[in-house]
Amino acid sequence: MPLFEFRCPGCHNDFELLVRAQDVPACPSCGTDRVEKLLSAAAVPNMNSLGSLPIASDCATQSGPPCRPNCCRL
Repeated sequence: MPLFEFRCPGCHNDFELLVRAQDVPACPSCGTDRVEKLLSAAAVPNMNSLGSLPIASDCATQSGPPCRPNCCRL
């Protein structure tokens, strides 16, 4: 499910929601479904500071299944 940012024009509340295609987002503050979707900036990890992605940090070897708890090499 994608995370979207919304703004309520009635109460001026900015909020984020996980929404599916069939869902109708509503303002958590006033409850109206007349909300505006905002354009969000994408978050891109800086590989120089991270070294590796956290999801792959516990991968000991290249043998075995590609994904298991705390390890995904896909």
